[in-house]
Amino acid sequence: MLALRCWGARRPEAFAWLTSPPPQALQAADALLKGLGAVTADGEITPLGRRLAALPVHPRLGRMLDEARRLGAGEDAAIVAALAAARRVRRRVEPTVARSDLLVLLDLFHRARDARFAPSELERLGLDPRAIRAVDREARQLARYVAGVRPDGGDDALLRSVAAGFPDRIARRREPGGARALTSAGFEVELDPASAVRDEELFVAVDAVHVATGRPARVRRASGVRPEWLEELFPGAVVEADETVWNAEKGRAEGWRRTTFGAIAFETQRLPRPDPEAASRLLLQAAAHPRRLDALRRGRLAALLARVEFLRRARPDLPVPSFDDEELRAVLEDACAGLASLEDLERAPLEESVRARLGGAVTPHLDRLVPASFTLPSGRRTEIVYREGEPPIVAARVQEWFGTRETPRLAGGRVPLVLDLLAPSGRSLQITSDLANFWAVLYPKERRELARRYPRHPWPEDPLAAAPTSRPLPRRS
Repeated sequence: MLALRCWGARRPEAFAWLTSPPPQALQAADALLKGLGAVTADGEITPLGRRLAALPVHPRLGRMLDEARRLGAGEDAAIVAALAAARRVRRRVEPTVARSDLLVLLDLFHRARDARFAPSELERLGLDPRAIRAVDREARQLARYVAGVRPDGGDDALLRSVAAGFPDRIARRREPGGARALTSAGFEVELDPASAVRDEELFVAVDAVHVATGRPARVRRASGVRPEWLEELFPGAVVEADETVWNAEKGRAEGWRRTTFGAIAFETQRLPRPDPEAASRLLLQAAAHPRRLDALRRGRLAALLARVEFLRRARPDLPVPSFDDEELRAVLEDACAGLASLEDLERAPLEESVRARLGGAVTPHLDRLVPASFTLPSGRRTEIVYREGEPPIVAARVQEWFGTRETPRLAGGRVPLVLDLLAPSGRSLQITSDLANFWAVLYPKERRELARRYPRHPWPEDPLAAAPTSRPLPRRS
């Protein structure tokens, strides 16, 4: 991929391969080159990329050597690069604590080289003879790329050069001293118990081996990283950004300022207020859940929506919208503007939003044709109950209808109001939409029994000639 970019290939996937690599492999290779700084976000080769292409090593190792030369890491950088590339050089691991497993290996390598790789010394150091000699050969070949560099950078220069070659494997522990960590590429790893890196919050997962399905990759060799190195090694990769997220537990949108390196979040600071537009959008997503829409229909907006639906059915000549999920979501969208929590939404005037959605062609008719309440003949005002699929109904004592012959009607006289005629105790005597029939048939039959049960209330023989009242008769002295 690096060679293709050097040749100016803008679409490597379209290259005339003899055998095309898997698309995922091409994407991963390109992502690594961009992370290393060898290729720009637009796919252009950088000066660093051309230097890496001139080295006969993997771009990771090339990036390590290039950084080591810049930092003055000396020939030890060539050894560390060879150790990083080696699969396994130790047969036995002695428990120790260090900033980097590669520094531990570097020390063992120097001891082995000083002893001319004597078998007895390799055995004592726990090193694999074949592997350590291969590292020696590789290191000698790589040394020419850092030749002439004064080794004045110390351990920090070595560890920074290691980090430079692994931008996708920078990892941060889930908790202090814990084994599990999240990498900048977004996958989880777990430090091997044999690793010497016990205290570093950030480290490079130099190798990451999958040990079992569903388990994090096991890191046998790690190398510590300091947060302040990242911006210099990978310009622009450390990002400070504000974001608005939904806190489902608290039912509100929250604003956070996060400093991130890939998938790793370093600092998280709560903002006094979230972004208003983003907060309203997240609130709408939460509020427009089907369960919440159903709760609105059955709860807070039940009466108003039932009136609107009644008007829609009673007056098909009017352009009354059907408040399905889409229309109700639009109501919530209007109400959510400028809000950030479900608590705020509870206080919002949703009824006004519903009326606004009805528009000027319908709203004036709603209260006139489908009123929320009704003034009884007795003068008392009471609620009209509207329920979906049922006719509107009003409940009142029989005495409050005295003198009324005809059943009141709604929707401009098109629909009779259902009357729940109550005894003074609140018990329903009859539910009817034909008041005249009640006075003519049921009232005469029940009058004597009602007068006996409720002697303090009037029960005239001719209710149509009596004055309506909501009060009982005065007590006798």
